[in-house]
Amino acid sequence: MFIFLPLLSWIAIFWLINKNRTDWRESLILTSTYWGMFIAVITEFLSIFKLITFAWILATWGLICIILIYICFRLNYQTPNILETNNYSQADKNTQIPFFVNLLLCGVGFVVAIVGLIAIIAPPNNWDSMDYHMSRVAHWIQNYSVAHYPTSYTPQLYQNPWSEFVILHFQILSDGDYFANLVQWFSMIGCIIAVSLIAKKLEADLRGQVFSAVITATIPMGILQASSTQNDYVLAFWVICLAYYLLSAIEAGRRDIWTNSFNIGSTIGLAILSKGTAYFYVFPFLIWFGFYQIKSLRWKIWKTALIVGSISLLLNISHYLRNYNLFGSPLGEPGGYRNEILGINILISNILRNIALHIGT
Repeated sequence: MFIFLPLLSWIAIFWLINKNRTDWRESLILTSTYWGMFIAVITEFLSIFKLITFAWILATWGLICIILIYICFRLNYQTPNILETNNYSQADKNTQIPFFVNLLLCGVGFVVAIVGLIAIIAPPNNWDSMDYHMSRVAHWIQNYSVAHYPTSYTPQLYQNPWSEFVILHFQILSDGDYFANLVQWFSMIGCIIAVSLIAKKLEADLRGQVFSAVITATIPMGILQASSTQNDYVLAFWVICLAYYLLSAIEAGRRDIWTNSFNIGSTIGLAILSKGTAYFYVFPFLIWFGFYQIKSLRWKIWKTALIVGSISLLLNISHYLRNYNLFGSPLGEPGGYRNEILGINILISNILRNIALHIGT
């Protein structure tokens, strides 16, 4: 059971990032972003040489853990800012959490714990899991590579693969699919924490932050999906991280512009690498960020645009190339996702049909 190695690396990255920060929630989403990039880079690199095997995955994560732990020990010898740490600790001690807020937090913890128990006990068994989420992982393990392979169900090939990359590592290191559902479950926890952090960024008080976490934890579809191998919650987490990074970039102005651009580009790339619908969800945020950058930087906007675009593309370039070589399109197999007949009457008909479908809610 070597699945602890990727988790240990996440903890080490978190410790390094959180060392000089006052809000552990921000450290958590930063850690998850960098760890997500690790997963993508490791998988794609080993796949080039057909080294998706237990020995190489184990050796890679072992080496990463050794390097990170060594850095942690080296930094631990540095003298911390005792005054700042004490002030922060004293502020925490003086903060009294109301009983009702504690009750809500216990409710969130109960929901998360029950969903996590189901994720561990119940094997992946929904339609999408059997069709391509778990099927493609089995083929990758068999082929020692994430390269496209012969199959009658082509979504196994062209669908965006980041969630399955994580499942691949978990499955190889644990020799089973016991932890496959935890990718979505961890994403659920990340969404709950990141949404509360965004509420804080928007100047919500403690009650507002906890209430936003409660709303996130009790989304019915979220509860259902958090114990499966679907990737909607994974995409949701990256989009929420993107929203937070954008708010941070706007708040910082011209300060830390390179760091913020890097974080924004990373989350956009990871969101797209996780699910194809990310293009639609990310687009409004890009418009918002673009207008802000034009207002703030004027003609120098090309620098941030280059960073964001380059990182997003680099994270997805390998998958794009595999799709293009096989299907002639970086997005994969051309599908029937458009109307056969176009016109204003068809548009009105579809709008009315969808309103009727969802009017109950």
